[in-house]
Amino acid sequence: MKEDNTIAVIIIMLIIAYYLGFNYGSIVKREQAEKFKKIENEYQINLTNKQQEVKILKEIIFEGFHESADLLKTLTEIMKFNEDDVPDNLLEKRQQFFQTNYNKKQALVVGDLRKLFDDIALTSNRQFSNRYFCNKKISHYDSTICASLSKDPDNYEINLSRRNLVVLPKDIFTGFENIENLDLSYNRLDYLEPGTFNNLLNLQTLALDVNNLRALSSDIFNGIEKLTSLSLSQNKLNFIQPGTFNNLSNLKCLYIYKNRLTSLPKDIFVGLKNLEMIGLSSNRLMYLDSDIFSNLPVLLYVDIQENNLTTDSINILKNMYYFGSLELWL
Repeated sequence: MKEDNTIAVIIIMLIIAYYLGFNYGSIVKREQAEKFKKIENEYQINLTNKQQEVKILKEIIFEGFHESADLLKTLTEIMKFNEDDVPDNLLEKRQQFFQTNYNKKQALVVGDLRKLFDDIALTSNRQFSNRYFCNKKISHYDSTICASLSKDPDNYEINLSRRNLVVLPKDIFTGFENIENLDLSYNRLDYLEPGTFNNLLNLQTLALDVNNLRALSSDIFNGIEKLTSLSLSQNKLNFIQPGTFNNLSNLKCLYIYKNRLTSLPKDIFVGLKNLEMIGLSSNRLMYLDSDIFSNLPVLLYVDIQENNLTTDSINILKNMYYFGSLELWL
């Protein structure tokens, strides 16, 4: 992946040279222009050792993906303006590019272009309520979300679904202490940095459905103790670290449908004293410890249909839980 990223950025620089012939001083301020030049110089060094890869990727990018040049022109045009003065038509055009569905190679190029220009825009000295949602030169800009900060409401929600997000900056939710609902579904997130949700002290529902998450660390949900509903369905999860949910004592509903889990730690649900519903269907679970749902005093429903549980495991679970108040779907 690291090599793919390197090659992709090389192509970005080729696109820049091929289509625009950058004049750094006339496009951005000196500090940003120097950063452009530094990036170009760094990747030019790699060209001598990557000639064959570059040739192949040039064919992919230039012949099959002309939109990359249009995106590059749009992003470059945006950089000419001050943070508050970017025309709406350019913002709309950028949004359309980032919400388009691309194939794997195209998504790699678009993602690198996005990060490249966002990093440059983040060098601004301007002060914002939130530097991601309130700076028009950054791809996360959203006028509605930014406006909600100044209104200081008692509760509100943020909908960031279907935005082709690959990463979330750790401080992206700074200033959103009152948010109650956050929707990050239908993106391409493959990793969540610990601390991302720390500022969301009043968060109650978090939707991370339909992303590319593969693993969850034990500290990823720290700081959101008021959470009552967490949805992680339709990712690629194959590992959940012990302790991941330990701080979510108010959680009522946990959905982990359609992932790639083959097992779960015995104590994965410890501390979830208010948990009522667990959805684990359509995974690859082969075994569940017989006590895994013990010590969950108000648990009502568990769905573990369409897994690979052995007959013995199913019988043990039936004997343990079928005669109580728990409704077990096997």
